[in-house]
This record gives sequence, C-alpha cells and structure tokens, in this order.
Amino acid sequence: AEAGVRDLFEAPTPAALARRIRQAGPGRPPVVPLRDGRPRLSHAQRRLWLIDRVHEPGGAYNVPLAVRVADPLDEDVLRAAAVDLAERHEVLRTVVRAVADEPEPVLLDAGAVAAHVRGERVEGDLDAALARITALPFDLAARPPLRMRLLTGPGVGDGCVLLLVLHHLAADEWSFGPLLADLDTAYRARLDGRAPGWAPLPVRYSDYAAARADLLGGAADPDSPLAALLEHWRRALQGLPDELSLPTDRPRPAVASHRGGLAGVPVDPDLDAALRGLAVKHGVTVFMVVQAAVAVLLHRLGAGDDIPLGSPVADRADEGTQDAVGFFLNTLVLRLDLGGRPTFAEVLERVRAVDLAGFAHADAPFDAVVEALAPGRSVSRHPLFQTMVSHQRRPAGAGALFGSATHLLETPLDTARFDLEFAYIEDPGRGSRLALNFSADLFDPGSAERIVRRLVRVLAAAAADPDLPVADIGVLEDGERERLAASHATGAPITAPRPCDALAAWAARTPGGTAVRDAAGEHAYAAVQARTCEVAALLRARGVRPGQVVAVALPRTVDLVAALLAVQRVGGVYLPLDPEFPADRTAYMLDDSAAVLLVTGGGTAPPPGTAVPVLDLDTAGPVPGAGEDPEAWDARTGPDRAAYILYTSGSTGRPKGVVVSHRNLANFLTDMGER
Repeated sequence: AEAGVRDLFEAPTPAALARRIRQAGPGRPPVVPLRDGRPRLSHAQRRLWLIDRVHEPGGAYNVPLAVRVADPLDEDVLRAAAVDLAERHEVLRTVVRAVADEPEPVLLDAGAVAAHVRGERVEGDLDAALARITALPFDLAARPPLRMRLLTGPGVGDGCVLLLVLHHLAADEWSFGPLLADLDTAYRARLDGRAPGWAPLPVRYSDYAAARADLLGGAADPDSPLAALLEHWRRALQGLPDELSLPTDRPRPAVASHRGGLAGVPVDPDLDAALRGLAVKHGVTVFMVVQAAVAVLLHRLGAGDDIPLGSPVADRADEGTQDAVGFFLNTLVLRLDLGGRPTFAEVLERVRAVDLAGFAHADAPFDAVVEALAPGRSVSRHPLFQTMVSHQRRPAGAGALFGSATHLLETPLDTARFDLEFAYIEDPGRGSRLALNFSADLFDPGSAERIVRRLVRVLAAAAADPDLPVADIGVLEDGERERLAASHATGAPITAPRPCDALAAWAARTPGGTAVRDAAGEHAYAAVQARTCEVAALLRARGVRPGQVVAVALPRTVDLVAALLAVQRVGGVYLPLDPEFPADRTAYMLDDSAAVLLVTGGGTAPPPGTAVPVLDLDTAGPVPGAGEDPEAWDARTGPDRAAYILYTSGSTGRPKGVVVSHRNLANFLTDMGER
C-alpha cells in the first residue's frame, strides 16, 4: 500500500496522476474497436475545429517535433514511411469539413500525406526556418494535419533536421513517443525494401472518441455522467474572474492575433532535485509544485488572490490507447485561493486538494464546462483562464532513430494560444528546463524572460523554505528594487492642501468667482463653500466620525462637489457611487465598504432594501448654527489615513475597493497642478 501511494504521488505528470485516480475509481468500460470504417470526432477535436473556424488562430495550435539526425535521410524512403504511419494512425489523414455548420470528419487515402513530405534547403538561421515552417496554418478541411520537412543546407550543418508539424487536432505531446517509434520502424523497414511488420493497434483514435461520447451521455440529461461532472465544475468555478490582471507591456487588443514567442531557462540540477524532494515531502507531484509557484508568482505580480490556471490532462486511462497517436487531451481549470497570507507549504496543500478534485472530474470536456458556466466571451482572450501550466516529458529513446545518432531540438515558436503558457520540461540526457510561450500582443521578449527568471526565484525560495509566507517571497531581481526606487524618486515637495481647505481659501480670496458650472447655472466660490459647510453640519448631526465611510450617490450638480468636500471636512472617507449603477452593484459596495451613511439627492433614490441610513439633501433641513464656526467641527486626519475609496469595474470578478490616502491624493493634485 505504501508503494502504491508513493507511486501515485511521485507520478511525474498530471496526466499520469489523473490516469491512476480514474483507474483506482469505479470501473468504466474499456475502449473497444468499432471497425466500421467511419472516423469519429472527440469533444476536444470539435472544440479545436470551432476555434479554427471562429478565431482563425493561424498556426497557434500547431505542434512541432524536430529531430537532429547525424546522417542524411533518404527523402523517398521517408515519404514511404510517412504513408505507412498515416495508414496506421488514421487521425493523421483525417480532414474535417463543415456540413450544415457541423464538423464532419473525412478519411483521406494514406497516400495524401506523401504530398506534404518534402525536403527544404536552409541557407540562413535554422531556428528562423523551424519557426516559419511551424507557424504555417493547416487547412483542416482539405489537407492532412501532418507535414514533414527534411531540412539540409548550410544553416543545418552536417546531417539533417527532420521537422514534423501536426495540428493539435491530430496529436498531443504524449503522441510524440509512439509517433517517433512507429516512424522509425517504418523508415528502417522501407530502407530494407519491405513493409513494417508491426502489430495492429488495439484501438483507433475514432474508437476512443466514440467510446467517450457513449460514456458521458448528454449534458441535457440530468442523470448522465456528464451532467454530474458539470455540476462539480459549476461549484468549483462559480464567480471565477473573467480575466487575470497581469503586468502586460500593452493593453489587450480587441482581437487576439495569436502572435507569440518563447522564453526559457535551464533548471539547475540541484534545484531540480530540491523540487522533487519538496514534492515527496508534501505528498504532491512536481507539477503541483510548479503550479503552486506559478500561482504565487502571478499573485505577487498583482493578479490578486483568485488564480485560475489551465492544465492539460491526458485521457489515456485505457491501456489500448497508450500507443495511439491522437488528441487525447482535455483541459482543466484549477482554481487556487491565495488569500489569508498562506505559506508556500499551505499553498501546496490547497493545490493538492484542488487538483485531486479536478482530476477526479477530468472527464468533463472543456467545451462542455465553458458552455455550462457561460462566461463572458471575447475574441481577445481565452475563456475561464488565460495562463496554462504543464509538466512535459520529452520521449525517451530518441537518441538512436533511423539508424543514426539523433536528439530532439527545442523548436522556437512565434505563435501563442494563451497569454502565458508555462511548461516544466524534463528531457532525458539534457536535464530539466522552464519554458514560457507568451503572447506577443501583451508582452515583449524581455518582459517574458524576466517572468521566467522570477518564477525560478519563487521555486528556489520555496525549495529553501516552504514555510515562508508567500507575501515574503521576493520576485524582484538583484538591484531591481533600487533601480525602481531611483527611477521613481522625484524629490518634489507635496504642496496641494486638502481640497476642502483649498475651496475655503479661494472663497476667501475671490468669493464671487465661478467655482462650479452645472445644469442649473454657475455657482460662486462663496456659495459652494457655504453649501459645503451646510452638508458637513448635516453629516456631523448624523453622527459621522473621522475614518468612517460615507457613500455619495448624486447626479453631477453642485451638491455632488459640496458633499464630497463635506465628507472630507468632517474627517470621513467618501465613496462615490454612480446613480446609474445597477442596484445589486450599489448594494454590494455599500456592504463591502461598511458605509455608515448614504447621501442622495437630485432625484436619486437608494437601491431597494438598503440597510444603510440615508441622508437626502433635497429634504434635509438646515442645522442651526451650521455656518457660524465651521472650525468647531472640522476634523483633520493624518496624511496616511484614507481620503476616499473607489471600486474597480468588476470585469475580472467582483468589484474591489481601492483605498486612496490623503498623501496620495495630495501627491496626485500636486502633479496635476504642475502638468
């Protein structure tokens, strides 16, 4: 039993962990071959087809695999081997055509793949050639989702580089192992003038797709397994922020271009070993450690406490699918709560609980989860999450393919599916490394490289002291804090007085000057000052004390100016509310801010059921003696006390209150005055 538990939690990838969980759970029917000659599409393939139709992502969903070969390869033999490969794995020759706006898979002859296997001479930079060929989009309705390029020339050097590019609709990273093994077998056989003598695959990808559809049933059937799975995800992802606030270099465009880049660093062997030790000690996988570190990094970079991360999980629980090529991946949304000042060890506990629950419900197709939650959709961002985290293992046995010495190459990318896609990659013989595929719409290459280095700092700090609070984990690089301080040190004195004091001074100097214009006309400084004192007296009569929050919901009239300045004069913290806000939003902000009074007027009514006391300036009578000695009730608070609260739009979740101090307000007004 101990060995079994150890095997479970030392599993290197979330895919392996999910597979073990599902194998250990209630039995489910094995995938059986249908052999009816008809290709089938899975839920995941339908989603990629729809993305291709709606978003036109170009080559963003292309999967490259590059192999450097010490000796030249025969192009004709490679072409024959590719036909064998496509005959064995039907998904490699499946195209998807639209029939009445529905995807219809069509099986091409295996020979169709041969037309997309050809040689290419590289005169210049090899990486540029790999990126260019990888980014070429597939016509999913007309051409097989596989192309091969045999690269030679001065840019390649001795031998050659074999580049396989597949659309994700036909393969996942797990497929690399059987893909290379079968291509190697076929090439060697065709080089000897014979057909490959491999045993038939137990099942095809379309068999798997049909079996999964039969297993899940329909979402509309409340008794179906899919309906039960979706109920879990509704609970787990309720109130999820539409978008994380990331430290981008540019605003998000209206439509994502799917341009991207790749940044990465090798992981020091000592750190790699320490992370494995940390995982074993806390009963988690290395993936969970990396996932926790990414969540902590985004949290420290200002993304908040509610961090949703995407994770690919391979659905290969059935042994018959182990050697099949295809898109067996599903995508999970793993939502982490970093609130409450946790330590990294406590974050690991939260990650473990979230992941085990997620993997236990991993059969729910991602597109069905999106449809069930119905989030705000946009062509500018991925739904439910924008940051992906994965743990990948490069295929073992890639050192002696095609009768030659070989090794895998890292393929540069100039496309991106997500804002950020972190990968912890294990490569036998080459060690581990961190890779970050980033959106060029949002990030510059230098910024992406800094993000990767910051993640390494988080991982190193967690490995050294997992009991360190995440708020104390430093993400700034050496000397960066000093450089930031120096670049922001203006040295200018803050000269702006409190706005309520500035109004009083202007009223004394130019009482008849125009202070405010509104729909009713012009209002002189002396009149605005008098009205401010009247409202301040009303606030004090209602018991408002320094430091308490007073909400102000008024139209754009002189009373709005007077009310805000009056709250400041009595030492309160004003909360401006747009009278056009929905009632539930206003009610939420009143409750969240703990406002003690709501000031209305000008026909503005409080939201139904408001529990906060209301001061209606239209009906409130004057306070006797209000203007006789305003200094008697004037309250001054320290420069670091709150002046006002503003709430965010709530577009990334619930609105959040931002507190602005008197010092920051004065700093802002001083700067604006100079500008």
